Amino acid sequence: MLSLFGNKKIKAFGLDISDASIKLMSLKPHEQSLIPEAFTNVPLPPKIINNHLIASEQRLAESINYALSKAGKLDTKYVVASLPEARSFVRLLNMAKMSDSEIEGAIPWELEQDIPMPVDQVYLDWEVVSKSDDKLAVLVAATQKDYVDSLIDTLKLARLKPVALELESQAVARCLIRRQDAAETVLILDIASVQTSFIKALRETSQYRPRKRKSSKKT
Repeated sequence: MLSLFGNKKIKAFGLDISDASIKLMSLKPHEQSLIPEAFTNVPLPPKIINNHLIASEQRLAESINYALSKAGKLDTKYVVASLPEARSFVRLLNMAKMSDSEIEGAIPWELEQDIPMPVDQVYLDWEVVSKSDDKLAVLVAATQKDYVDSLIDTLKLARLKPVALELESQAVARCLIRRQDAAETVLILDIASVQTSFIKALRETSQYRPRKRKSSKKT
């Protein structure tokens, strides 16, 4: 369950789209934890995703609906979707202590020299993960606007309601790192069918939770 918009509870399922497959899962409460309520992993036809970009929004929407039909019981249209690492960047910035509004304005200047594309072509989200008397450590996530916009249009074609987007590495780290291990630096090896990823979760960032911002999504 996602707690959004005050005390209103929204039940959503998770959706992961790669070049080769579509995975989705819905969880339900069980005693003191969560257990799978619905799950599917179906192959994605070729040429729908090309070089980590959506080549056909309509065909991808049809494939998502096919995956939904195979998942079992799903009683929600709200979805949290993953963003590919190949179209995203994560940076830990060390900045002078300042207010949230000042951080918002400073991040593009700090980030433009650290990512291989103009900052006006990405959506940004950030979180202060540690602070001292005069310094801040700010975790910044940036994803290409063209992919995000195309993904949201695809989800709407599939008659789904996106409530959040999250980088794959952050989702994996949150799922695998236990609360009692959050004080340690952890290296995660994610081996998939077409690529392998190394995810380093630092002590300061292992408790990171993305926040909803107007600037981080297409409306």
